[in-house]
Amino acid sequence: MLGSSCSHGEKCGGSCVHWGLLAVRLGVGVAFLAHGIQKLGNMDMVVDFFGKLGMPAVLAWFVALVETLAGAALILGVFTGIAGGLLAIIMVVAVLTAKRAAPFIGGWELDFVLFFSALAAALLGPGKFSAWCLMGKGKGCAAGGKDGCACGKK
Repeated sequence: MLGSSCSHGEKCGGSCVHWGLLAVRLGVGVAFLAHGIQKLGNMDMVVDFFGKLGMPAVLAWFVALVETLAGAALILGVFTGIAGGLLAIIMVVAVLTAKRAAPFIGGWELDFVLFFSALAAALLGPGKFSAWCLMGKGKGCAAGGKDGCACGKK
């Protein structure tokens, strides 16, 4: 899946793909980690907001914890499929509930970008610049894995 040529046509052993995966993971991970920590530090307000949307308090806690833990997981590059998938689901629910009446611009365009970025992280895996690969958990391209831990090695 992750070849030896980068999208710009240069031979780079696939490293630019891994740098790209790292960039996506860090961007999405930091954004969700920050929002999750902010929610956890202000749970009374978050529970009240969820209540106004007709959602139970337990869901507010779930979202805050998932944003925090999944954000950290993406930053580290562990469990990216699960973390990215959960964050993508949270963004769909956010758009359909909290942002449903808002316009795209100035309303839910950030949620849109975060949804697709989290989905990309979930589908593409962590890449070789991740704790997952450093721990030797990755399957690599040669083993048929999608995480790309060994892709591009010479």
